[in-house]
Amino acid sequence: MKECPKCKTQVLDTAKFCVKCGFNIKKYEEDNAKHFCPECGTEFTGGYFCPECGYNIKEELNLNDSNISSSKKTSKNIDLSTIDFESDEEVIVPKKKKTKIESIDLDDFGLDAPKKKRTKIESIDLDDFGLDTSKTKKNTTSKTKPLTKVNENLLSLFEYEERKTGGYVIKKYIDSIETRVIVPEGVVAINDGAFEKSLVISVQLPEGVKVIGKRAFADAKYLKKLNIPSTVNRIDDEAFINCVKLDINIPDTVSIRGKDLLVNTLAEVNAKKRLEQERLAKIRAEEEKKLKILNDHKLKCIDEVNNYAKDKNCLLNLPIDKINDADNAATATRAKNSIIKLIDADCQRKIDEENLIKAKPKAIKELTALAKKKGVCYEPSYTKDIKATASIAELEKVINTITKKMDDILASRNKNKSDKKLEDAKIKAKNEINLYFRYLGISGVNSYNKTIDQATSLEDLAKKVAKIKSVNKK
Repeated sequence: MKECPKCKTQVLDTAKFCVKCGFNIKKYEEDNAKHFCPECGTEFTGGYFCPECGYNIKEELNLNDSNISSSKKTSKNIDLSTIDFESDEEVIVPKKKKTKIESIDLDDFGLDAPKKKRTKIESIDLDDFGLDTSKTKKNTTSKTKPLTKVNENLLSLFEYEERKTGGYVIKKYIDSIETRVIVPEGVVAINDGAFEKSLVISVQLPEGVKVIGKRAFADAKYLKKLNIPSTVNRIDDEAFINCVKLDINIPDTVSIRGKDLLVNTLAEVNAKKRLEQERLAKIRAEEEKKLKILNDHKLKCIDEVNNYAKDKNCLLNLPIDKINDADNAATATRAKNSIIKLIDADCQRKIDEENLIKAKPKAIKELTALAKKKGVCYEPSYTKDIKATASIAELEKVINTITKKMDDILASRNKNKSDKKLEDAKIKAKNEINLYFRYLGISGVNSYNKTIDQATSLEDLAKKVAKIKSVNKK
């Protein structure tokens, strides 16, 4: 007995293939056998050419094998009585015909095969395994399409079972060496936990797979690539949980979906990133929309201001920056209204300037006429003050000031006239009182002269004189 290098199953020494996994033991032994070069004596492993001298030892090995095999040729059908043992002639023994069958059950040969699966082989030479063909069963038929050699090798990576209705169910991935797995055609379901905690990097599922079981690929931390065929219609709970390197999109054709399929996977991380990017993109789009609306409003305000200034023939350097610097529509509108007020003020200023230019000569003419009417002198300074005014309001103020000055001059002049009349009347009253006192023969006229000097007006003087006469008459 010897051990399969791949699955460690005990097989016969003459076996060329492993009865469990189908591994080519003969090729492995040939590739790893030690050889001695008959030419230079160099010992080397693998290959048939000496690395030192290049001698091909394969022909010599084949020659030795043929000699050994010829010496072992025997058959139950040879009649030994017909053989001349003393003759030097070589006895040729007919070779036993190899029996080939399409399908066998290895349990019939007493081999240690897995209990949970039966290895189905399309064609096999039992002599390569050192088995006796006398106990083989007749060819069996199956509802499942016979496996091709490729699918047979691919299925050897799994523990699987054949459904009565046809197709295979992958129960467990049992190979620990292959990391890039191709699931063969004919598989219709991936069982619960089939690839759980495996070291696979990529898995290619064929069209025809309909179900992916619970935790089928859970905790496969190195799994990066996995396709979901269009035939899949059900994926059970936590099928891809903790596949931290797996980025996968579950198609809409999967109608039944379990819970927590993509928890702690690269797909979940990328999905969150995409959601965040979509959220930020939505925010940016809204901000851009608001900014566009604000810019459109600003442009509208600027156009309104420019058109208004054009209509008013305003040549001011308008502060348009106030509108451009506005951070919202209300501020832009207020800036527009303030600029319109500036335009209105400028227009009013121009009107006032025009009116002022017309009002100054008119004011000078009117004040000259007023001075002449009141009999006062029109001073040259009045004209100078009027021309220096910068507004209608200031002009009106200057006109009022000049008019008041004229009135003061006229009042002062009238006051001087009335004071002279009063003084003349006082002198006349004193003379009259002196004559009256002489007529009566009364002395003390000087004390009454003081009373007459205290009179402030002609009326007051007449009252005082009448009072003095009435007192002295008694």
